[in-house]
Amino acid sequence: MKRYGLFIGSFIVVYILLQWASGFLLTVSYTPDLSSDGTPWLQEVSFGQNSLSFVVVLISATIAYILSRTYRSRHRRT
Repeated sequence: MKRYGLFIGSFIVVYILLQWASGFLLTVSYTPDLSSDGTPWLQEVSFGQNSLSFVVVLISATIAYILSRTYRSRHRRT
C-alpha cells in the first residue's frame, strides 16, 4: 500500500507540474491575430489540440513510475 501511495502522490505532483508548464508555454507562445479588416474582434481563443492532455498524462505516469522505482530501490539498500 505504501508503494501505491508513493506512486499516486508522485503522479499527482508531476501531472500538476506538467499541466502548469504546458499552460505556461501555450500562453507565452500564443500570438493573437490582430488583422484590421474593419470587423470587431472575436472573443474566441483556441489553443492547440486536445491530444496534448493524453501526452501529459503519459509523461506524468512514466515519471511517477520511475520516481517510485528509484525511491524503492534506494530504501532496499539501507
